Amino acid sequence: MKAVPKENKVSREFLGLEREERYRVSRYLHDTLQQNLVAAKIMLETQSAKRKDEGLKKIAKIVDDALQQSRRLSVELSPPLGFESGLRPALEWLADWAGEQYRVKVGLRFEGKDRAVPEDIGAFIVRGIQEFLAGKASRGASAGSVQMRLKMDRGLRLTIRAEARGDLREDPSLAGIQKRMELLGGSYELARDGTEVSLGFPPFLFEKGTRPDAGNP
Repeated sequence: MKAVPKENKVSREFLGLEREERYRVSRYLHDTLQQNLVAAKIMLETQSAKRKDEGLKKIAKIVDDALQQSRRLSVELSPPLGFESGLRPALEWLADWAGEQYRVKVGLRFEGKDRAVPEDIGAFIVRGIQEFLAGKASRGASAGSVQMRLKMDRGLRLTIRAEARGDLREDPSLAGIQKRMELLGGSYELARDGTEVSLGFPPFLFEKGTRPDAGNP
């Protein structure tokens, strides 16, 4: 078994706990709030049809909008993904989802043989990309495109390339990713012109016996 620094184990535990909390909140939204919104929408639509009340019809539309927003939030908090088959299916799903939600075109390139990755690492990668794309869209950059390259060997390297010079240097979402990469024992490299960031995940993060017992379902 490979020895892993204590701070790396604590970071893995934190990632696991964070993932569990995101899943718990996502399930709460689905099992309570969304069910109540569905019931309210049906009741409003029924009464609107009976009374031919345009006011109730407008309220039903507002409730439906809230329901759709809640469903999107559930997916953002805890995407319906597993990583037993590798990262490629997850990133392909994320690219399609980002196109629908943020109008960002995401290009993907894969190098090496895909393989299963630990749930906490896979969830960290997907969440980090989600935050980056959401931030890009919120800054009015949704018409652009992003290129991602995933290279897998004993470790893993993910490279994200923006379409404009300096785009990534101005992105606040990458600060949190950089800090977590440091705590995990990985690498974070930002190109001088600000167009590309590269995340390196060392082999020990994927070896059996290096994952903490706590914080991972």
